[in-house]
Amino acid sequence: MRRFGASLTDTTWFRACQERRWQAYWQDQAVVRGRRMSIQVTIVFALLACTGLPRMPSPTDKCGPVKITKGGEKWVKATLRGLSLEEKVGQMLQVRSYVDYPSFEAADYKWLEERLQKNHVGSVILAAHINAQGLVRVDPLVAAKVINRLQSDSKLPLLVAADLERGVASRLKDVPDFPWPMALGAVDDPAEAERLGAITAREARAVGIRWALAPVVDVNSNPSNPIINTRSFGEDPARVGALAAAFIIGARANGLLVTAKHFPGYGDAAIDSHRALAVVNASLDHFRTVEFPPFRQAIGAGVDAILLVHARACSGARSRQDHDQLGENRERRFERPVRVPRSGLDRCAGDARRNQPL
Repeated sequence: MRRFGASLTDTTWFRACQERRWQAYWQDQAVVRGRRMSIQVTIVFALLACTGLPRMPSPTDKCGPVKITKGGEKWVKATLRGLSLEEKVGQMLQVRSYVDYPSFEAADYKWLEERLQKNHVGSVILAAHINAQGLVRVDPLVAAKVINRLQSDSKLPLLVAADLERGVASRLKDVPDFPWPMALGAVDDPAEAERLGAITAREARAVGIRWALAPVVDVNSNPSNPIINTRSFGEDPARVGALAAAFIIGARANGLLVTAKHFPGYGDAAIDSHRALAVVNASLDHFRTVEFPPFRQAIGAGVDAILLVHARACSGARSRQDHDQLGENRERRFERPVRVPRSGLDRCAGDARRNQPL
């Protein structure tokens, strides 16, 4: 956006307008959400209890921060000792699941059930079908019912994930519909980003989602980017990092695992990588000064995972020393989960088959 002149998010009148709208939005949502969600969530858990499915937390349960307890650590070690190598490998895999199955006897659900039981898959990501109107979002009750069924069909507890870049409205209907992250960038208030993270965590956990593939920490440095755009907090690395860190803190304080994406930076691409292999052709200095800083702030805020971009990042690095610097050196390794999108592997495999360098 800088390339077209003055930054839109830096314009005084626009930011003032956005701040007034944002404040009014929070006030309205507090009233609507308090009435609607309290009734809706109560019905969700009441009906699930009647069906005999595994008990989920009641609406009055408080969401605590993400942490590993002594009892939890003991359970993990004991469980791992009882798993075969194949089961351990399966626990590292994630498959896609939808929440609008016509029934649990449908062929699509039976395929997923087989993956859980035969391949010991440890995580599912909730996706949404797309029609002419856009994403097909479902009611929270339907989502909770599907997630509970998935948990009951799995030998071990599943880690359920979803793209929640703008709250649970990214996948569910009849829930608070928050704006895209760039609106938060216009307001430029970390307290609001932290509050959004907290609300997202509480609503996600209410239906059984424990892992958010959010926030987006890409810097929107290319106005021609067709896929990041408003998903980014903006074009200023410092602002993006501060707001992403605030979202992470708010979400984790309320029990939701979070993911920074898309490493090493996707804001400068000009192609939608869901359709073709995108290329981020930038200098090493660009990665250091623009793309990496928000990831550093996300890691400093305690982010639980990093999602790699399914694109080719070219820095012009030629020596081993340059490659080490691009990877932020061995001393700065991220020792938490790194998630690789399946579509990224598909694109890379396609290039390999055509004998193209990756």
